Amino acid sequence: MTGIISQIIEGPVSSEIDVAVNGGNVISATITHGSSEKLHLKKGEQVSAIFKASSVIIGIS
Repeated sequence: MTGIISQIIEGPVSSEIDVAVNGGNVISATITHGSSEKLHLKKGEQVSAIFKASSVIIGIS
């Protein structure tokens, strides 16, 4: 699934990456801070989200 990075919240250990996808939905991913730096992620950049079944968390509001 492709989308545009809408927000990056960096922490000392992990970073939250928000990706805006079709329909106004946002996918949030938590990755290590080191991985965020290695990927050189930037707000506004197009990225692809890939799901690993054992790592998906779904919530409702």
